[in-house]
Amino acid sequence: MKKGLSKNILLILLVTILSFSIYTIIPILIKRFAFLNHIIISFYLEQLKHIILLLPVAVILYFITPIRKFLDYKNHIMKIKETHFLIGIVLLSLLATNFISWKCYNHYPKEDDTAVYKQAQIFLTGKRWVPSQAYPEFFDGFNMVNNNGRFFSMPAPGHPFLLLLGFLIKAPWIICPLIGAFLLLVLYFLLKNLYTPFTARTGAVFLLLSPAFLFFSASFLNQNSSALFSLLGLFLIIKLFNKKSQWYLALLSGFAISIAFLSRPTLPFAFFLSSLVFIIIMEYKKQLNKGTAILFITGFLPLLVFQLYDNFSLTGHPLHYGYSLCEFAKLNIAGFGTDIGSLSVNMEGHSLLKAIVNLIYNIFTISLHLFGWPLLSLVFVALWVFKNKKTGFEWMFMGIIELSIIFMGFFWAHGNTPTGPHYYYEIIPLLVIITAVKLESLTPNIRGMVTLLFLIGIFSYIPNATKVFKVWGTNNNCYNEVINRNIHNAIVFIKDPLGSDEKTVTLRRYNYLSVICKNDAIIENGDVMYAEDLESKNNAKLIKLYPNRKTYLFEYLNNGNNWQIVPYNP
Repeated sequence: MKKGLSKNILLILLVTILSFSIYTIIPILIKRFAFLNHIIISFYLEQLKHIILLLPVAVILYFITPIRKFLDYKNHIMKIKETHFLIGIVLLSLLATNFISWKCYNHYPKEDDTAVYKQAQIFLTGKRWVPSQAYPEFFDGFNMVNNNGRFFSMPAPGHPFLLLLGFLIKAPWIICPLIGAFLLLVLYFLLKNLYTPFTARTGAVFLLLSPAFLFFSASFLNQNSSALFSLLGLFLIIKLFNKKSQWYLALLSGFAISIAFLSRPTLPFAFFLSSLVFIIIMEYKKQLNKGTAILFITGFLPLLVFQLYDNFSLTGHPLHYGYSLCEFAKLNIAGFGTDIGSLSVNMEGHSLLKAIVNLIYNIFTISLHLFGWPLLSLVFVALWVFKNKKTGFEWMFMGIIELSIIFMGFFWAHGNTPTGPHYYYEIIPLLVIITAVKLESLTPNIRGMVTLLFLIGIFSYIPNATKVFKVWGTNNNCYNEVINRNIHNAIVFIKDPLGSDEKTVTLRRYNYLSVICKNDAIIENGDVMYAEDLESKNNAKLIKLYPNRKTYLFEYLNNGNNWQIVPYNP
């Protein structure tokens, strides 16, 4: 037997044994440790269990020479004209993300999306806030603020402004898919300016096939605009080196990152700081004109001042965001202490130990959700981190990633849901860039194996991921019942289901959130008012305020498997 063939057979055997070992161990671990039964953790473990069985098949196919050569994606993507390639990835992105938005999300916000969606509804009235209701406790909801007669949503205003454009054309669900398509283009041209046309095409295709990209770009989350404008800022900085005399690029790069900051004032600040340090170093080395850093800061300042003014208008303090007035403010502040955050990973409050546990968990989930590969997505990033030589731009990328990890370590909760790594989405394009760059430099050529891994993601990971949305986040159960029953001019009280099992807890968490965006921005102007059920004695107050409206109660039955709307008379 040839030596090369023997090595191949040995590798196939090792991968097969490892895969079946992991497949066997996962159910044992889930049964043994209670916390592994949490809906998010068990989702990722089930995903890993299914994917891992396909690895031996992928390895066997890879060692069949004709198949390996056919699966080398360089042979395919480099034959396409650049214009056709760019049109193709944009159209595929729009088709895929709009399909997910329609089929999985029903063109409706899921979980945290409700906050930015609701604020966009309020902006549609032409105001930053609307008057509070007579009894605001019925309409608070998570991430909503009722304070001093003002009703508004807690997120920063940048992304809701962009969603407003979608509301104006009565298609708010189209905005984030469009943002995702622009993100692909920015990534492509950034890579083309730094590396080779092949690396640029590789990065664009890799991002397009990333489950994190697809599921986020189909959502309403503010991470979308934050990721786009953060990366656009980096691209404009890179363009500075080709056109040093065009000083306005420094202004525009700072302004782009400030738009990201106005959308989500967390990770974009890591982009700003790392970029500023990089520009200062390049000025010192005389690779950029003097004053470039000042121009960059100047571009960042106007929207920073606007954000401070917005904070002041809401809270009376320029450094206090709207969420500080929220009932759940302690869930959204950074720092360590027993009074910060809530119970997670069986630990109260927040501590350095909890930050480390969160980081390990986030690395695990990002490694799956980045490309849908079985724990292999970050291998190429690790290989890149430890390579000897890096360009100045690559040091900037690394600085952004490291600062992002440090910054998010101060938050008590992990950053993942079944839809992907919420906290870290802005650095997903950077991880894609690093992967594409490292793969191009590797010998031997393993592009055929990478294609097989992407096929696993496309035909296994992504379809399985869609299933969890039936029980995770918001739903249209109540709204659909209202439509089916032809209910109008009414108040519908939303009753929380009782129980401590994971399914019931999840339903309760997103119960009122599922209808909060169905309310009119000025709630009493809506045909149907959705209110939280605060029990008969309290509900009577609201009913008395609107005597001409019919009243109903929405409730779950049979452990959440069924639901109903019934006439309600407290």
